[in-house]
Amino acid sequence: MTDRAEQLIRAHERLLANDPTASADLFRIAQRPLAATVYRQHRAMGITWEDAIDLATDAIVEHVRNPSRYDVKLSGLATYLAMIAKGDARNLAASRANSKKKHIRFVELTVVDRNDHVEGSLSRLDAERIMREHGHEIIRDDGDEAVLRLFLSGEDATEEYARVLGLDNLDESEQGRCVKQRRDRIEKRLQRLGLKL
Repeated sequence: MTDRAEQLIRAHERLLANDPTASADLFRIAQRPLAATVYRQHRAMGITWEDAIDLATDAIVEHVRNPSRYDVKLSGLATYLAMIAKGDARNLAASRANSKKKHIRFVELTVVDRNDHVEGSLSRLDAERIMREHGHEIIRDDGDEAVLRLFLSGEDATEEYARVLGLDNLDESEQGRCVKQRRDRIEKRLQRLGLKL
């Protein structure tokens, strides 16, 4: 067993024992190597490096939430996490292919003037359509939906994002950093789907 495989198993055992630092260690050990594997195996299907990072993150989060699903006797933890990410990568690629086949018209959202009722109404309709048709591809964890809705509405105020994310207890600079990170992640997912704002 390699050093990395041993580190993964130790992190897994600590997860099972409810060690609060185990998930952070698992991310540190597994995320980049898992993303590299996903990217190498699925880039021909259109999976980008950013997709691979997201897919690796999602696979690790799924394991952290349900560590007892993994059976040490059946495979190494790296293989198990790669299987989760592989299924998600195929689903993501298939979803994109289906969107292209159906000739979905992607809409550019612009909110130039919030007092312009016509444009504001169209933007709200487009935002609802994006939520309905693509929400499952964009929303991946708690808080994503609220951030997406604010983003699609053209909201710029950091404090509004901080409020819906429950970050009121953080200082302004930390709020700004956390909000920017969440907004950037949502914007990248929108861009990967061909949705421009």
